[in-house]
Amino acid sequence: MRGKAKVNDETKVSLLYEGQPAEIRIDRFSDRPMRGTSARSRPSPRPFSPGPSSDISVYYAMVNLDTRGFGELPPGLSARVKFFVDAHRQ
Repeated sequence: MRGKAKVNDETKVSLLYEGQPAEIRIDRFSDRPMRGTSARSRPSPRPFSPGPSSDISVYYAMVNLDTRGFGELPPGLSARVKFFVDAHRQ
């Protein structure tokens, strides 16, 4: 399963790489963390608001989720993703 995570800060985008470990906490199961990995090394910016005059960008990173032990998860669940930026690239 794959999810999309919003990256709040442009400077943090440069710290992400493909295969980077992550911890996901789905709001519905907040006491049970899920493991995952970054699926893309270079998230691309998206305009924050529609229109040609928007100069604010929001960055998204795709995350591969290890859903073992969670059964069927419905789409659209809210979650928090923590990427382990201190993890070494392999």
